[in-house]
Amino acid sequence: MPNIILVLIIGGGLALALMPVVGKRSRIAAYALMVVLPLCTLGLYLTFIPLPSTQITREQAPPSPSQIAVNTQDEATLQKAVNDAPDNLKAALDLGGYYVEQDQYKKALETLSAAEKHHPAHADIALQRTATIFARGLHEAENQDYETALDSLWDARKIAPEGTPFLMDLDNFIIIISRQFDESEGRFIKEDKE
Repeated sequence: MPNIILVLIIGGGLALALMPVVGKRSRIAAYALMVVLPLCTLGLYLTFIPLPSTQITREQAPPSPSQIAVNTQDEATLQKAVNDAPDNLKAALDLGGYYVEQDQYKKALETLSAAEKHHPAHADIALQRTATIFARGLHEAENQDYETALDSLWDARKIAPEGTPFLMDLDNFIIIISRQFDESEGRFIKEDKE
């Protein structure tokens, strides 16, 4: 990018240098020279010096949905993988994710606690635990159990590791569900009309 700017500056400089000569003949020709010459130098530059490739390699490409989706194998297969290798973090996270998809939050949290014995203070476990409690809170809110939902969401907020990507969503749902809870309890928040 800096090279392109340099080329435009050089073209503009050439136009200014030729301005006294061309300007005496026609003011329109002088203005055309100011526009055309920098564009011509840019065109020559781009013709003979190619821009670096912006093609994304396979390693740089974002993961496909099948790569980021939770393993949708059946519970027995996932449980066997965890039992065969209790220190296999991916298997434990997959099983925990499976339980979340099945709305079995207690089992998911138990699986993550067992994985944490083999991988203490691992960031992925902390993040999935936060996501699990967040999902449980949303599930409770869907069932209109707002008080329990708020407890879950606040628990998720308290344990959320630094840099949690869905922290703003969590905070927004705490606000939304707090309002729903207040309305369900007959408590309405008065807004100041000043």
